[in-house]
Amino acid sequence: MEIRMIILEIEKLESEAKCLGSTDAETEAVLSELKEEIEALLENLKVSENKSADAQRKAEEIEILQKESDSNQLRLNSLSKEVNQLQCVIEEEELLINQCKENEKKLDQKQRFMNMDIGQGFMSIIDLLALIKYEQHCRKRSY
Repeated sequence: MEIRMIILEIEKLESEAKCLGSTDAETEAVLSELKEEIEALLENLKVSENKSADAQRKAEEIEILQKESDSNQLRLNSLSKEVNQLQCVIEEEELLINQCKENEKKLDQKQRFMNMDIGQGFMSIIDLLALIKYEQHCRKRSY
C-alpha cells in the first residue's frame, strides 16, 4: 500500500507539474501579447504626440496669419479713409473749377456788355469797381 500511495503521490505531483507547465506557457503567451500591446500603444502615443505637435504649429501659424490679416484690415480701412478724403477734395476742387468757369463766362458777358456800352457811353464808376472786385475774387479762387 505504501507503494500505491507513493505512486498516487507521484501521479499527483506529475499532474500538478503539468498544470504548472501549462500555466507557465499561458503566462508567457499573455506576457508576449501584453508586450505587443504595449509596443503598439507606445507607437500610437508617438504618432499622437507628432500630430499634437503639428496641430500646435498649425495653430501658431494661424495665429500669426490672423494677426497679419488684422493688420492688413486696419491698413485697408486707413487707405479707404484716405481715398474718401481725397475724393471729397477732388469733388470740392471740381466744384471750384466749375464755379470759376461760370464766373469767367459771366465776366466775358460783362466785358462784352461793357464794350457795347463804350460805344454808347462810359460805364458808371460803380459798375467798373464792381467788375474789378469780381475779377480779383475769381483770380483768388483759381489760385
